[in-house]
Amino acid sequence: MYAIIITFDNNTQNFIKSIWKDLRDNDLSNYGFEIMDREPHLTLASFSENCRESELINRFEKYNLPNGFPINFVSVGSFCKTNILFLSPLYSQQLIYLHNNVAKFFSNYIDVNSVYSIENWVPHLTIANRIASNKIKELFSYCLNKIINLKSQITEMKLIKINPNGDVTILKTKYF
Repeated sequence: MYAIIITFDNNTQNFIKSIWKDLRDNDLSNYGFEIMDREPHLTLASFSENCRESELINRFEKYNLPNGFPINFVSVGSFCKTNILFLSPLYSQQLIYLHNNVAKFFSNYIDVNSVYSIENWVPHLTIANRIASNKIKELFSYCLNKIINLKSQITEMKLIKINPNGDVTILKTKYF
């Protein structure tokens, strides 16, 4: 599988990684450490393994980035019937514009039923996944008390490949 993600400034990266470490140390979630060098990110698009990697790379190289912009994370949430906890950013015109442009630019590769399609996208930064049912309340409480209006700046857009073993390969990076 392939994806396009955006990543954040060093302060945001370090803060989220410290949250992941606290969650691991308190036996609440190991999400941040399940994949080596996992980066806090928002996913803008995903593509099936049937895509030709060289075509995706070529298309990604042609994409013109807009100017960078701030993103403010102001809420903690979860998807229904999942054991996923995430931070949700404010919907800004810049974020919606970026996602819509990426979706349109890569429309030949994105499945219309994808959770990252224009109609289905819920921007989120995953804090924990595969949470034990008996730890969800404690995890929510921790995040609600620890994370207060996280102000961030996007710095990079990356085309990544998620390998069958779960490891991530960065194929290309663009800087805002």
